[in-house]
Amino acid sequence: MGPASAPLSPEEDEEEEEDEDDDDEAAEREAERTARHEEYLAEMKQAKKERRPMPGPAPVGEYMIDCEAIEGEWPDMVEDTALSIRYDEALGAYAATFDFGIIQGVMIMSEDEGFLD
Repeated sequence: MGPASAPLSPEEDEEEEEDEDDDDEAAEREAERTARHEEYLAEMKQAKKERRPMPGPAPVGEYMIDCEAIEGEWPDMVEDTALSIRYDEALGAYAATFDFGIIQGVMIMSEDEGFLD
């Protein structure tokens, strides 16, 4: 039998519980992201099977963004960092919205640099 370990101090016990909570939150977040991705893949597979056109021209779509710099520096502000791109017919260009926790915004994207000036 090995040596008995000393009981944790209240501070150490609280830190251990916080670490476990962080691990649980990270696992839950990853499970949610995986489920969203699986749902997307199933939708694309079904569209292909039914010979429906794929949704919108590239790069249209919803993107889950991983950024270690943001997640490491502002972990309390980061939940689901995302980028959403759609084609705006009235504008004749792509419109994107993003939410990176610490910053949110919009972008206009076009292959025609003159359009963006």
